[in-house]
Amino acid sequence: MNDFQKEMPKRLCLHCGKCVGKMPENAFSDLPENCGYEGWIFLKKEEHKQKIRKLNEEIILLNVKIENAKSNTKKKKFLHAKNKLLEKIDELKNYGPIDF
Repeated sequence: MNDFQKEMPKRLCLHCGKCVGKMPENAFSDLPENCGYEGWIFLKKEEHKQKIRKLNEEIILLNVKIENAKSNTKKKKFLHAKNKLLEKIDELKNYGPIDF
């Protein structure tokens, strides 16, 4: 059982038996039809998308700062910050798609 499955609230399970042995591994896994987790999974997908969008917005702002930086020191600082954000996005690939 992975961390995502441990996080799933047990009270939402309808005990229909459709997902026995194949619980979703992340928010983008397929669910059985009329699963009690549909709403919760939808919220998790939206949270994931929001994280990606926020990181992408920060990268766009850093790109502008990099272009407008007057000194190489500032450019390096902004590039370093941008690379950190790209690493965070790369880590989020494990939890679902990153192209929104």
